[in-house]
Amino acid sequence: MSKFILHPQLEKDSLFVAKYKSLQIRLVKDNRFFWLLLIPERNDICEWHELKTTEQQDITNLTNFFSNALKVIEKADKINIGALGNMVSQFHFHILARHIGDAAWPSPVWGNTAGKKEDTRLLDARMEKILQVVEKL
Repeated sequence: MSKFILHPQLEKDSLFVAKYKSLQIRLVKDNRFFWLLLIPERNDICEWHELKTTEQQDITNLTNFFSNALKVIEKADKINIGALGNMVSQFHFHILARHIGDAAWPSPVWGNTAGKKEDTRLLDARMEKILQVVEKL
Protein backbone atom coordinates (compact mmCIF):
# COMPACT_ATOMS: atom_id res chain seq x y z
CA MET A 1 0.00 0.00 0.00
CA SER A 2 1.43 3.36 -0.98
CA LYS A 3 1.67 6.27 1.44
CA PHE A 4 -1.34 8.58 1.36
CA ILE A 5 -0.69 11.88 -0.39
CA LEU A 6 -3.15 14.70 0.18
CA HIS A 7 -3.81 16.85 -2.88
CA PRO A 8 -1.76 20.09 -2.54
CA GLN A 9 -4.87 22.29 -2.91
CA LEU A 10 -6.66 20.47 -0.09
CA GLU A 11 -3.52 20.76 2.04
CA LYS A 12 -3.29 24.49 1.30
CA ASP A 13 -6.99 25.20 1.93
CA SER A 14 -7.53 23.21 5.13
CA LEU A 15 -6.14 22.26 8.51
CA PHE A 16 -5.90 18.72 9.89
CA VAL A 17 -8.31 18.23 12.81
CA ALA A 18 -8.29 14.49 13.49
CA LYS A 19 -8.37 11.06 11.97
CA TYR A 20 -11.39 8.76 12.28
CA LYS A 21 -10.76 5.24 11.03
CA SER A 22 -9.42 5.77 7.48
CA LEU A 23 -10.75 9.34 7.14
CA GLN A 24 -9.10 12.68 7.73
CA ILE A 25 -11.29 15.37 9.25
CA ARG A 26 -10.12 18.82 8.13
CA LEU A 27 -11.21 22.41 8.76
CA VAL A 28 -11.35 24.68 5.71
CA LYS A 29 -9.40 27.92 6.18
CA ASP A 30 -12.20 30.33 5.31
CA ASN A 31 -13.56 32.59 8.02
CA ARG A 32 -16.85 33.08 6.17
CA PHE A 33 -18.03 29.53 6.82
CA PHE A 34 -17.55 26.82 9.46
CA TRP A 35 -16.59 24.20 6.91
CA LEU A 36 -15.29 20.66 7.32
CA LEU A 37 -13.86 18.14 4.87
CA LEU A 38 -13.87 14.36 5.20
CA ILE A 39 -11.11 12.78 3.14
CA PRO A 40 -10.47 9.04 2.82
CA GLU A 41 -6.77 8.31 3.08
CA ARG A 42 -6.64 6.64 -0.31
CA ASN A 43 -4.80 7.89 -3.38
CA ASP A 44 -6.82 5.97 -5.92
CA ILE A 45 -10.36 7.38 -5.73
CA CYS A 46 -12.25 10.31 -7.21
CA GLU A 47 -15.88 9.25 -6.95
CA TRP A 48 -18.35 8.12 -4.28
CA HIS A 49 -18.93 4.77 -6.00
CA GLU A 50 -15.19 4.02 -5.79
CA LEU A 51 -15.30 4.10 -2.00
CA LYS A 52 -15.51 0.88 -0.05
CA THR A 53 -18.92 0.32 1.52
CA THR A 54 -17.39 0.79 4.97
CA GLU A 55 -15.93 4.15 3.89
CA GLN A 56 -19.31 5.25 2.55
CA GLN A 57 -20.91 4.25 5.86
CA ASP A 58 -18.25 6.08 7.87
CA ILE A 59 -18.70 9.25 5.78
CA THR A 60 -22.47 9.02 6.15
CA ASN A 61 -22.20 8.56 9.92
CA LEU A 62 -19.72 11.43 10.30
CA THR A 63 -21.84 13.64 8.05
CA ASN A 64 -24.83 13.10 10.33
CA PHE A 65 -22.70 13.64 13.42
CA PHE A 66 -20.98 16.82 12.21
CA SER A 67 -24.10 18.24 10.53
CA ASN A 68 -25.91 18.10 13.85
CA ALA A 69 -22.92 19.56 15.70
CA LEU A 70 -22.45 22.45 13.26
CA LYS A 71 -26.17 23.22 13.28
CA VAL A 72 -26.01 23.62 17.06
CA ILE A 73 -22.58 25.30 17.36
CA GLU A 74 -23.23 27.81 14.58
CA LYS A 75 -26.99 28.15 15.00
CA ALA A 76 -26.97 27.49 11.25
CA ASP A 77 -29.98 28.04 9.03
CA LYS A 78 -28.82 25.30 6.64
CA ILE A 79 -26.14 22.64 6.47
CA ASN A 80 -24.65 22.07 3.01
CA ILE A 81 -23.06 18.72 2.22
CA GLY A 82 -21.60 17.35 -0.95
CA ALA A 83 -18.80 15.89 -2.99
CA LEU A 84 -18.07 17.75 -6.18
CA GLY A 85 -14.47 17.20 -7.24
CA ASN A 86 -14.66 19.54 -10.21
CA MET A 87 -11.60 21.53 -9.11
CA VAL A 88 -9.79 18.84 -7.07
CA SER A 89 -10.45 15.31 -8.25
CA GLN A 90 -9.14 13.57 -5.10
CA PHE A 91 -12.28 12.46 -3.28
CA HIS A 92 -13.29 14.77 -0.44
CA PHE A 93 -16.65 15.41 1.17
CA HIS A 94 -17.85 18.84 2.36
CA ILE A 95 -19.96 19.68 5.43
CA LEU A 96 -20.56 23.36 6.12
CA ALA A 97 -22.82 25.63 8.10
CA ARG A 98 -24.76 28.29 6.20
CA HIS A 99 -26.66 31.34 7.36
CA ILE A 100 -29.29 33.36 5.53
CA GLY A 101 -27.45 36.43 4.28
CA ASP A 102 -23.95 34.92 4.52
CA ALA A 103 -21.23 35.89 2.03
CA ALA A 104 -22.54 33.56 -0.69
CA TRP A 105 -26.23 33.20 0.23
CA PRO A 106 -28.30 31.82 -1.42
CA SER A 107 -25.73 30.60 -3.95
CA PRO A 108 -23.39 27.67 -3.36
CA VAL A 109 -20.07 28.41 -1.69
CA TRP A 110 -18.07 26.10 -3.94
CA GLY A 111 -15.90 28.16 -6.25
CA ASN A 112 -16.88 31.37 -4.47
CA THR A 113 -13.59 32.71 -3.15
CA ALA A 114 -14.56 36.40 -3.23
CA GLY A 115 -14.07 37.79 0.24
CA LYS A 116 -12.30 34.69 1.55
CA LYS A 117 -10.14 35.49 4.54
CA GLU A 118 -8.07 33.47 6.94
CA ASP A 119 -8.54 34.84 10.45
CA THR A 120 -6.18 32.83 12.66
CA ARG A 121 -8.08 33.58 15.87
CA LEU A 122 -11.40 32.52 14.35
CA LEU A 123 -9.88 29.35 12.88
CA ASP A 124 -8.29 28.53 16.26
CA ALA A 125 -11.68 28.97 17.96
CA ARG A 126 -13.37 26.76 15.39
CA MET A 127 -10.63 24.16 15.75
CA GLU A 128 -11.16 24.10 19.50
CA LYS A 129 -14.93 23.69 19.07
CA ILE A 130 -14.59 20.89 16.54
CA LEU A 131 -11.97 19.08 18.64
CA GLN A 132 -14.46 19.08 21.52
CA VAL A 133 -17.02 17.51 19.18
CA VAL A 134 -14.49 14.96 17.87
CA GLU A 135 -13.84 13.82 21.46
CA LYS A 136 -17.45 12.53 21.47
CA LEU A 137 -16.86 10.19 18.51
